Amino acid sequence: MKSLLESFLFYNELLKMGHIDLCRTFFTPQDAEDITGIGVTGSSGTPQQKSRDHQSGRNMVNLSLASIVECYRAKEPPEQYWVDLVEQDGDEFAHSVWQSGNGADIVLALQALGLQEKSLLAAKVVLDRPMENDVDHLYKLALCGVKLNSKEKFDLLTNSKTALSKHSFDKERLFTLISSIMSLDFMEQGDYAFTHAIAKLPEKEFDGSLAFACNHLWETCDKEAKDRLLSLMNETYTTIDRAKYIKPHLTESLFKHLTLGREMTFAEDLGL
Repeated sequence: MKSLLESFLFYNELLKMGHIDLCRTFFTPQDAEDITGIGVTGSSGTPQQKSRDHQSGRNMVNLSLASIVECYRAKEPPEQYWVDLVEQDGDEFAHSVWQSGNGADIVLALQALGLQEKSLLAAKVVLDRPMENDVDHLYKLALCGVKLNSKEKFDLLTNSKTALSKHSFDKERLFTLISSIMSLDFMEQGDYAFTHAIAKLPEKEFDGSLAFACNHLWETCDKEAKDRLLSLMNETYTTIDRAKYIKPHLTESLFKHLTLGREMTFAEDLGL
């Protein structure tokens, strides 16, 4: 028989593999109440376990939060007892959000369930903690009403730049955040000038983040936006050396649409 900790770990693996159907029956509402001491829909209202381990209760709430997010992604309704546990979670809720690593998807999932207060709190927690490679991070938060002004963008960029200069262990997250600001600026304002002007990142770091954002925009934008994006990129990449640097960071399709990209590709095809 599995220990409770082993059960939690196994449940988490099921979630990672996308088996939300199996997770639905893994614990019962009564199990949830017994483990956490919180009355939920479908439980007796009288926890059968007299002495509860605090960490096990937190694990149960954390898994419920993760399950809600997976259901949101799968466009399926969550189990009500998961929602009950998250809705009634108190002072440690912010830490659970921070630990989860689910970024803006948590905010979207909570808002979809009508948990507005929890959603706004989660948004504050994850603002500078995007999921890996989630260029839409800030766009998702904007959909939930979290609009950043210039000062807030400046602070995000400045803090990211400072962290990068300190050889942060989490550089990919920081680059994703910078790319997300660039992408959001392009969608809202039609350019990425704010990021370029304010961040003043070293050229290679700027190019890496911009390439990440532009690859994403190239795949998701309509033709009019793509034309505008190409125009901006042609203004940014005006030298062969810089175009050579950016080439491996861009998708082949996008690179070949750049003015210098076409020239370089043509020269390579001719063996020049």
